[in-house]
Amino acid sequence: MMLGMSPCRLRDQASGAKGVDESLAMALDHAGFDTRSIENPLTTLKLLDGFSRDEQLAMLRLSLDLPLDPDDLQATMIALYTKGRIAALWEYGRWVSLRYGGPTAKTDFARLEKALLSDRNSNWVKTIEQEATGKTVFIAVGAGHLPGKAGLLNLLAKRGYAITRLPFTP
Repeated sequence: MMLGMSPCRLRDQASGAKGVDESLAMALDHAGFDTRSIENPLTTLKLLDGFSRDEQLAMLRLSLDLPLDPDDLQATMIALYTKGRIAALWEYGRWVSLRYGGPTAKTDFARLEKALLSDRNSNWVKTIEQEATGKTVFIAVGAGHLPGKAGLLNLLAKRGYAITRLPFTP
């Protein structure tokens, strides 16, 4: 994802603009809340080991060589995110991948979705049940982890957790 950042977003960061993750971490720190990661930061990289070197290189090439304007792509994704259209955001990513990912794109995307979203969501629910039972907790995850049957919100709701959406102001 870092390699796929648009020139516009890179310019924003270079000028000191904070992303959602950093802004949230700073706000929680200023409010005195303890924070931690729900998984080891290396987990995502290790999950990619389930893909061959050639597959990983093909994914990188696709992200760097899309025949789309990267600023328009990033702007569309940010617009969907800030409007709360998270499922549409993921489906847009699926559409881009299927359209430009070649003959194995459908299978590749399904494998990536399972490894990076569905399986991780299931693991996170186990962690949450071990550490958050009986407590009120705030959990922040990437937008793609939220919607759908295998989404974190659905998995937690099925286990009886009360989910409260907080207002989002970009």
